[in-house]
Amino acid sequence: MANKTENLISNEGRLYEVLRKLPNVVLYETGGGREFISENVKDLLGYPAKKFTEDREFFVNLMHPDDAEMSSEKLKAWHKKGEPGIMTMEFRIQTKEGEWKWLQDYIMANKPNGKKEKYMAGVLIDITPRKKAETSLISEEEKYRLLFSKANDAIFIMDSEKFIECNEKTLQMFGCKSE
Repeated sequence: MANKTENLISNEGRLYEVLRKLPNVVLYETGGGREFISENVKDLLGYPAKKFTEDREFFVNLMHPDDAEMSSEKLKAWHKKGEPGIMTMEFRIQTKEGEWKWLQDYIMANKPNGKKEKYMAGVLIDITPRKKAETSLISEEEKYRLLFSKANDAIFIMDSEKFIECNEKTLQMFGCKSE
């Protein structure tokens, strides 16, 4: 029994070290009498873990209004289906400094052996850099598509004998019609 306890303590210590060194990842448990969120939530959102464990609504109240309802509906649908597998959601959350961060939430239901109440466990990952890159990419694509379509020069991509893609000016210059 002592060896199992030592292994458990050792594993818990390793997990704590991993979480402490990954500032963009937060572990949490909620419901069924459990309220836990890893201390590194302060690095990510600016609030101490205690704020989240003392008030379960604190986290929900930080969600962007455009994302809160969607997240709530998705969670309700998942519960209604019996909480199969791991559910993922993406949403924005406001930091203590007022900045909006994008988080990806991986959540699963747990029911310990012999216990009546289940709890939710999950991982929150900061995906703000990815979301910013996606937004930038979409913006750049829109800019180049507009430049391509409105250019006064013929711009086209050809495959041996036919146009794969071309702008309106190309069609006019070559007397072609778009398919």
